[in-house]
Amino acid sequence: EIDAVLPARSTDAAIIYELLARRTEANHLDGWLPEFQAAIAAWKNGEFANARARFSEVARVLPSDQLAQLYIARCDRFLTRPPPPDWNGVWPYSDG
Repeated sequence: EIDAVLPARSTDAAIIYELLARRTEANHLDGWLPEFQAAIAAWKNGEFANARARFSEVARVLPSDQLAQLYIARCDRFLTRPPPPDWNGVWPYSDG
């Protein structure tokens, strides 16, 4: 799972997944996947500073990873302008 977004004109979140590798080819994931999963968990829990630090570590290991950069920007946004108290970890799709 890489994201949960709320598409325009929808009331149900869409969960987005990314196929990373075939099970037999997954050895290269060990270096960053646990950190990415921890970052996603921190994000969903509203721990934006922790999530940002973890996504930054993923970006350090995988400099071309655009998803980590996207989450870093989202964390920065929420660190300066927190989401509403009832935020549920879902990003409104129209916000990018």
